[in-house]
Amino acid sequence: MRHALLVTLFLAACAREPAPPDAQVHAVTLPELPAPDLPDGPGRGAFTGACSTCHTTRYVVDQPPLSRKTWTAEVTKMRKSYGAPFPEELSAPIVDYLATTHGTGD
Repeated sequence: MRHALLVTLFLAACAREPAPPDAQVHAVTLPELPAPDLPDGPGRGAFTGACSTCHTTRYVVDQPPLSRKTWTAEVTKMRKSYGAPFPEELSAPIVDYLATTHGTGD
């Protein structure tokens, strides 16, 4: 009985006419966030060049410090699962930079 009621409500909702488009344009202004202050170090250029292609560097540095093993897994996931467009040979310098500047020391 409950299932039939849900199906009836769903079908009734789908049958309704869509609301007319709103002629007024809505906009949202987001605050400007300064770029994060990235420490100098070997691999910094590889990190900023490769990682900022898909997301801001802030997204990465706002993560908690991670172990080298976890940073390696994250960089591998970005390349293999998400298709990040950087060559395999940049993976090691990126991991080195992240493990050194934002790692747990493991």
